[in-house]
Amino acid sequence: SSDLKDCGVDTETRVGDLFACMCHAIGLLSFVWMARTSRLVYFLIGSSYAVVHPLHVVGVYLVQAVIPFHDGMSQYAIKLQRENIFIILYFGLPTLCGLVNAFLVKADFGFFSSNDVRQIPIGKITAFFTLWTVALLAPFAFFWAPPDEASLYPFYGDQGDLKANALNFVALSYYFLDLVMLLLVYGIARYFESFAYWRCFGICSMTAMRYMLTEQLGVAYARRTYNLAYSYGWKVGTSYGIGSFGDMLGYMVSAALGQHMKNNDSTVEATLPLSTFKYFFVFMMPAFLIFSLCYPLLGKSGGYMFSLSEALVYVFG
Repeated sequence: SSDLKDCGVDTETRVGDLFACMCHAIGLLSFVWMARTSRLVYFLIGSSYAVVHPLHVVGVYLVQAVIPFHDGMSQYAIKLQRENIFIILYFGLPTLCGLVNAFLVKADFGFFSSNDVRQIPIGKITAFFTLWTVALLAPFAFFWAPPDEASLYPFYGDQGDLKANALNFVALSYYFLDLVMLLLVYGIARYFESFAYWRCFGICSMTAMRYMLTEQLGVAYARRTYNLAYSYGWKVGTSYGIGSFGDMLGYMVSAALGQHMKNNDSTVEATLPLSTFKYFFVFMMPAFLIFSLCYPLLGKSGGYMFSLSEALVYVFG
């Protein structure tokens, strides 16, 4: 029915699903390749949320420029075409950015160049990501054409006056959240004087590959189901760096109970206490309950439209 088509239940979404599957396979193979060639650290840093997410915004605009919308066209058909193409960028950019850093840029966030948490060049890291985010997002807030009816995401583009454009940029500044989370990791690492903590959370927890090779393995194919009707134009407007907050909160509780990562001065290796993962699930569970139970209990979508049984399986299954 037309209602179901509006929610993404359409065989044409299989085109995007194939693209997503291809990107997942390439990402997984690249991950293994980087591990076997001792480039995994550079790869993870290059695929950091703070690197990838501003590029996702650029990708939305480029796809809409390549596939224009004009009066008389099917809004649904054009949006679906745009989304199928954008999925390549959504799932492919983390791997591409990781490979570029592994072979060309080789930024290391102090992983190899520092021996102590105080030697981490946090000032340079902050300055780079601030400029990177501003340079990529400002043009779309002040100069780009306003969104059309088939836009993947409606809140981008020139709004017609300086005040509206400034508010548009403030909305886009949500992407600074990834940098804020990285700075929070650094602050906790300094508090514990733990370089191991920085390596574990500042590098591993912040990589976009983590999300792409876990939850996104299933979400990519959910556009054809009524109760998981995702749009990747909408998904690009979210930040998954916030997920590292659960990591940090779980570790803080473990640390408060006296369970710290070992921080060897020569190798700075670390093993997370098992309790960290237990507390992570405890603190993240309320968010998942809210997302999944909004619809069966209140009749309003929190991102999903589950039945009560589906919600319980989603959270506890």
